[in-house]
Amino acid sequence: MLRKDGKYTIYIIQFKYIEDKDNVWHNAGDCGQFWPARMFIHDREEVRKKVPFDKVNACGDCWQETGVSGTYDFDDALKIMSYIALINPGREFRVSEVKIKQTTTQRCCMKF
Repeated sequence: MLRKDGKYTIYIIQFKYIEDKDNVWHNAGDCGQFWPARMFIHDREEVRKKVPFDKVNACGDCWQETGVSGTYDFDDALKIMSYIALINPGREFRVSEVKIKQTTTQRCCMKF
């Protein structure tokens, strides 16, 4: 369930587990699990200036409005996917478009 009603087109990054025999795609969330564990802080900041990771994490508009780790901008999702694919050779990634429409209708109400 979304945080608020509306129509949304969201681009999410997905991946496959290397050892997964079922060929299932999984949501990558904010993609933090694909960063090198030993990357220096200043290197991370330089990457963040070039790659819009803040669009898919909790600071991004999509998460704030819907609670979904994704972005409304396909180009941003493509940049993020390209970067994590580059630093994770042998892994398979993709950008998927998710269309969501939510309408909440009150069915009854009580007040004491």
